[in-house]
Amino acid sequence: MEAEGPGRARIGSVRSPIWRHGGTVHGPVVRDYSYKLPRKMLQGALRSALSAKVKDGELKGGARIHLADHKTRSAMDTLANLATGKTSW
Repeated sequence: MEAEGPGRARIGSVRSPIWRHGGTVHGPVVRDYSYKLPRKMLQGALRSALSAKVKDGELKGGARIHLADHKTRSAMDTLANLATGKTSW
């Protein structure tokens, strides 16, 4: 009479969920659910929002600003001298 083996002949993978230190059945799966809006849709939304602000009088446009030189300091001084009120946000 021959002795039977340890019963591990057809084990398959050692990472089988049946065995100790094996895998997890239906474990958590890391997914990325982020979504990026199409560029044209973002541009349309911005256009719509700015049009609504112009219609309500909340956005005012000005004439072109002419600078003597293309320096940041002169641009900051020119913008600081403009008569603008505080924004609501």
